[in-house]
Amino acid sequence: MKTTALTSEAPARAPRWLGLSVVVSAILVTTVAGAVGGLDVGLGALAGGSVSVANYYVLSWTMGRIIHGTTRSKVQASVIFGFKLVAIGFVVWVLLARLDVHAVGLLAGLSAIVIGVLVGGALVGTSRSSGGEG
Repeated sequence: MKTTALTSEAPARAPRWLGLSVVVSAILVTTVAGAVGGLDVGLGALAGGSVSVANYYVLSWTMGRIIHGTTRSKVQASVIFGFKLVAIGFVVWVLLARLDVHAVGLLAGLSAIVIGVLVGGALVGTSRSSGGEG
């Protein structure tokens, strides 16, 4: 197994692959949930997948600000993450309580971020360890 040193392009490639992986996993989860559970479950998975994709990109943007130094303090980073957590909680509440989205479908869609990050991370790690371009 050949290992390569991390280049300046490697960190930039990882979020792109991870983001694409989250989007693809949200599409696949929505498709499977709709096929197995019907339209209500599929729409719930679509809503959850949309929240997952948005959550990933907001998290990626926030981490980029922290890593590149535009967010200078731990307090500022904590406030950003706290606001994001409250916003996601509010969106999930609106989806469940006000829009009556199917809870199992929503949960399936929300799991897309976990699946996407695991698969995308494995793909990025595999391409780095094999010397590929990723």
